[in-house]
Amino acid sequence: MKKLTLICAMLAATLGVFAVPAVAQKSNTLDKMDFGLTYTFKWAKASTTNGPEFLLQGGSLDAAYTPGGKFKGLGLAVDVNGESAQAIEPGVNLSQITFVAGPRYTRKRGHVSGYAETLFGVVHAFDSVFPNASGPQSSATGFASQYGGGLNLQVLKHLGWRVAELDYIYTRLPNNTNTYQSDIRLSAGATYHF
Repeated sequence: MKKLTLICAMLAATLGVFAVPAVAQKSNTLDKMDFGLTYTFKWAKASTTNGPEFLLQGGSLDAAYTPGGKFKGLGLAVDVNGESAQAIEPGVNLSQITFVAGPRYTRKRGHVSGYAETLFGVVHAFDSVFPNASGPQSSATGFASQYGGGLNLQVLKHLGWRVAELDYIYTRLPNNTNTYQSDIRLSAGATYHF
């Protein structure tokens, strides 16, 4: 998992630093609204100290408003994500929904745009086992944060492709050890701009 985390961090840095400026086209104005619908894979572990690694799959819907003007490129993003995994341990499944919001910075050159964001919110996990002082519970809610970015390619006037989005996801859910999780999520899908 450490090697995968390092590879993903290097990929995110490469996308963020080199991908957008490397496109040698005249800069366009940013779209006011940007929506994304993506399919997601998240490499996860129930706890950072022990337990099996597993893969959650699901989808994400995000929206971003970038006003332009004085704060060119700086906007607000909201992301709702749902994922699930079967048999993360014998007889234990996991489903979760995450809602996060926060600032997103976007740069656009021609038909390519890249963004970086820092989002905060909540995660609700269910259909699983969460240790508690009063005994195991089937659901839990906790703090969530998402740090990452992505690369979009505009295909038509309003439609595009999210080539890749790479995020580090931090959540705080009961797990019998340190009550937090550090996961990596990779997404790709469609975008709509207006």
